[in-house]
Formats: sequence, structure tokens, C-alpha cells
Amino acid sequence: MKTIRSAISWAQKFFQNAERAGKKFVTNVELFNYVAERTGQRRAVLNGTLDGSGPGKLISADWYRGRWYKVKEGGRIVHRFGKVTVQREMDFNFGGKREANRRIMSFLPPNGAPRLLTLASSQGNCVKAAIAQNPNVLVDNVECDGETLRLWKAEKMRSGIRTEDFPVTLQKYVTLAYFQGNQYALVNADVMGYAARPMREYLSVLNRLKNAKFIAVTTQCLKTFRNGGEFQGALRRKYAGNPDAHAECIKGWLPNYTLVDRFTYHKTAGTKQMEVFIFKLN
Repeated sequence: MKTIRSAISWAQKFFQNAERAGKKFVTNVELFNYVAERTGQRRAVLNGTLDGSGPGKLISADWYRGRWYKVKEGGRIVHRFGKVTVQREMDFNFGGKREANRRIMSFLPPNGAPRLLTLASSQGNCVKAAIAQNPNVLVDNVECDGETLRLWKAEKMRSGIRTEDFPVTLQKYVTLAYFQGNQYALVNADVMGYAARPMREYLSVLNRLKNAKFIAVTTQCLKTFRNGGEFQGALRRKYAGNPDAHAECIKGWLPNYTLVDRFTYHKTAGTKQMEVFIFKLN
């Protein structure tokens, strides 16, 4: 009998082949057919592994989460290829994440009309937590995935929520004149990635502009650095021997700010731990 691990391994091979072929999306049916043919398992057996959530499932695999995300389009499930900055609702809609949102949004002032920059994903749990803290909050939302943005616009219409939506990445947004001309009570940089060149790019802009009183950065919980290449190698050399290298690196990119809060959370038991750093302008 084939194991769950063999099904996941074949799924990884399927997505690797899709990337080599330059595909930007694949259907769930294609995935199931590929894995079923190679493992000899029926769809009913594979369903929990490929469509379920939790430890040992496709959706929790690091190699999948960092490069692919799953959405429903036109009544069918598809897997889309995208950068780690693309937001997946599976990462935003669970108890631990909602509690993290409440803690982050507690740094918004409860009075006045403070401005917030965030990544609402499709359900806007961070936006709803901000409104609970201050109903008059002004929300700028960044979302580079068209389908996720469409879902959010439908959700906010149902919920009676107003946001200004920008269909760009966070890295691009912080270079826009609109962003640079505003003052923010809080920037919620919830890209859920890790210290690397893209993070350095947007944090360096935030540090230089100093137009946010608080900055919340959500990352994978790491002690050292992920991935290879010249940039990551330079980080490893710079922080060699530091027991908290990942955090020290992020702090080093924000010298005009002071770390005032730091905490971790899990989606479910056994899944990757996430970490939130909250910085205050000096």
C-alpha cells in the first residue's frame, strides 16, 4: 500500500514539472489524475492528502506554500503559481491568525481616523480586527492577485466595509507617490515570507520615509536564513554565530524603529510556526 508521503512526493514532482513547463496554473483534476496514476490510489483515498488541511497534507508542505496557492474559479479548483507575497486565505482564516490580527491592530489608536496599510486577502480578517479597534480607521489594502482581490471586493460589499484597494505587490506599493505622501498609524506587512532581498527592499523604504508610527512584520519563524544565492549567503556570513540571526537581520533593516512586541503563532498543531515583529518609530 502506498503511503501518504509517496502521494505528496508525486504531487511535488507534478508541480515541479508544471514550473519547468512555464505553467502559471494547473487544475486540481490534473493533479489528482497524475498522483493517482503513479500511486495506484483512488481519488477518495487521495482526497484527504491533496485537498485536506493540517500536518502531512499538500497545503502544509513548505515547497507548495512558498510557490503555489489554491483558489476556486468558475466552479473548479485550480492551483496558481505565484510569489510568496501572494496571499492565500488558508493562511488568514483560523483562530491563531485572528488572534494575531487582534494583537497587531491593538497598536492602532482607538480614536480619530488613523490610516492603516494591510493585506486583506479575500476575507479581510485583519481589516475587521482594525475596525473593531477603531471604526473610523482608513484602510489601504494591497493585493497583487486578481482573483483574491475580486473575492475581497465582494466580501467588503457584503460586510459594508470600505477600503482603498491597490492591485500591486507591497514592494511596488511603497514606491508609489500615494503611499509616500501619506502618514500611517500602522503598516501591517503581512507577507508571511522570510528575510531576503524583497523584504529588505520594502523595509528599507519604510525605514527611510518614516511615515509609519508602527510596522508589523509577519514572517516564518526562523533562527537562520532560508534559500541560497549570493544575497542569502551574505546574510549568513554577516550573522554567523548569532543565535537569533533572522530576527537580528530584520531589526537591522529598520534602524529608525525599535522592536516593541514579538510573538509567534501556529495555524494548527504541527504546522509551520509564524512570527510577528512590531516596531515603533523612534
